Amino acid sequence: MATFWRSYLHVLSKHPWKTQLATTGVLCGAGDCIAQLIVEKKELRHYDWIRCTRFTLVGFCVIGPALRTWYLALERLFGTTGKSVALKKVFFDQTIFAPIFLGNFIMLMSHLQGQKWPDIKNTMEKDYTSVLLTNYKNSSGKCCRLGLEHLSCLEG
Repeated sequence: MATFWRSYLHVLSKHPWKTQLATTGVLCGAGDCIAQLIVEKKELRHYDWIRCTRFTLVGFCVIGPALRTWYLALERLFGTTGKSVALKKVFFDQTIFAPIFLGNFIMLMSHLQGQKWPDIKNTMEKDYTSVLLTNYKNSSGKCCRLGLEHLSCLEG
């Protein structure tokens, strides 16, 4: 495992964008796999490969670039050291980025499932507040998570 980790860090240092995008895609796909097989207790024959592929591609093409760009911007704005740097970054992340990103994420996933605008609007009205509040609850004292367990747009 140590060899794998050193190799990963080496590739990350040589190709940070590509590596972080690929990592985010793999993590999103793995997260959906865990959600389907362990949380939802789906049998492998009922596994939704399209959903997993969709989530992996969104991780690679949308989430990875958005997070990398945002965190680099926070670094430029606030630096990397100092007593209040982490608090400033979390404050801006949760008050500016999270509300915009989560709304766009819900709409994108709904659209990729083939929903039309009226249905996407209903999904937003139904899920957005719950997802955002779950994000706030989970990011206070825990590792930041999207609070995806309330997203009906991920089903199907």
